[in-house]
This record gives sequence, C-alpha cells and structure tokens, in this order.
Amino acid sequence: MDFKSFDQTRIHYEHYKAKGPLLVFIHGWGVNWTTWKKEIMFFRKQGYSTLHYDIRGHGKSGSPIIRTAYNMTCHVRDLNALMTLIKKEKAIIIGHSMGGMIAIKYYEAYPSKVQALILCSTSAENMAAHKKAKKLSPLVKKSIDFMMGKQFPKRKPKEIDFSKQTNFSSYYLFLKGVNNMNPQAVLACLDSMLEYDESEAVKKVNVPVLIISGGQDNLLPEIYSVEMFKRIKHAKLITIPGKHFITLEKPQIVSEKILGFLEKISK
Repeated sequence: MDFKSFDQTRIHYEHYKAKGPLLVFIHGWGVNWTTWKKEIMFFRKQGYSTLHYDIRGHGKSGSPIIRTAYNMTCHVRDLNALMTLIKKEKAIIIGHSMGGMIAIKYYEAYPSKVQALILCSTSAENMAAHKKAKKLSPLVKKSIDFMMGKQFPKRKPKEIDFSKQTNFSSYYLFLKGVNNMNPQAVLACLDSMLEYDESEAVKKVNVPVLIISGGQDNLLPEIYSVEMFKRIKHAKLITIPGKHFITLEKPQIVSEKILGFLEKISK
C-alpha cells in the first residue's frame, strides 16, 4: 500500500495486524524493505504485528528532487505519519544501518511512542567517525554539492528482492540497490548520514535496547556498536559472525536473538 506523507512524498508500506506487539522494521541506505523480509516472516509466525516500508527515495517509495527532503527529520516524520495512519501509539522500532539511525532519531523526537529499540549494524555517529575516510568527508560533501546541482534522468525503480541474494558483500548489494535509485536520493541520503551525530542523544534513551553487530562488518565495524552500548543505559550488545548485511546473511540467528530479547523485556 502507499500513502502520502507530510510533504506529499509517496511512501510504500505494509501493515500486518496480529495480536502481538507491533514491530516496525526500517531498512538501510541503498536497499529496500526486503533486507528484513525473512525476519518479518519469522515474527508474523510468532504472532507479532509488523510494519515495514521503503524509506523515501528507496524501493517503491517516492523520490523528491529537493535535497532537504532527505534529512533525518524528514525520515522521522515519515515514520510518525505512518504510526498515525495505522493508529498505533507505541511500537518496538527495529533498524538496520541507516534504518537504525532513523530509529534513534525517532526515539529522540517521540520517546513516548517507542517501547524498545533494536539497532542492527548501525551507529549513533557520523558513518565515517572511526575511519580515515573522516578526513575525506569535506571532499565528499563538496562532491555531493556539485552533483546535486546537476540534472539526472529519472529512473523507474525495479522490484528487487534482496532476501533472495546469496552474495552478501556490502559493495555488491549497495551497487545493485543504488543503480535502481534516482541519483538525487542516493546523494542526499548519504549527505544526511555524513551530518548525523546522536552520540550525546543516545545517553538519554530510557527504554530497553538490543544492539546487534556483525563481527566481520567492514562498513560499520563493531567499535560503533560498542560505543553505543557504553552510552545507552539499558542496552544489550550481541555480536554475530557476519558482514554488514547480517539481516540477509544470518536471518535465522538475527530473528532468534531479537525474539529472545523481546521475550525477556515482556516479562
């Protein structure tokens, strides 16, 4: 299903109603909701309600041409508009990579609407904070400034089911996804991640938090997860052998770890 968000951007979503608590799944940059597909099916069988969607500029959702339409506040407002649409006051928010960044920002804006956070292969900081790439950030931003001023032909997104992929290389999956996106969305979302810093805000998180890290994640190494863990009062940290797209590589393990966490906090 589709709906028009606060600025009339079309957001593609699916809400599955069940008796159990609502789990909201948010995917990361360059891909779509299907990076969570196997986990979503797992939790539906467990009796949970689920909500997933393609973030703006991705998958079947709309792609505004205005750069500021992709800042984190806009992503947060999309999620809040979705929660209002389906008439849910509270949910467990689950985010992978950029989706985890959105989840943290959503908690900061609407803490009373979050029952718990599950943050997978993500960060509370600039995505280049612990890399030599940090020195290149100004150059990257200048390149984005230049490219955003160019005119690109609009692409018509194809349906890609990432849950069927067997190559879990981040570069392969990003290339596959980015080639299916409008260039403005690719660059503007990247820019929003380079501006991101919730390292102080996470200290105020006051709900149960599960942090899942991929042991062989070269994109957002375990140090990002460890630093979040140190800052968040009610956090649990789990490391699973795998790369950045741990949700695709080890969906059964990820699902079981999340289920164990949910069962524990529900007691």
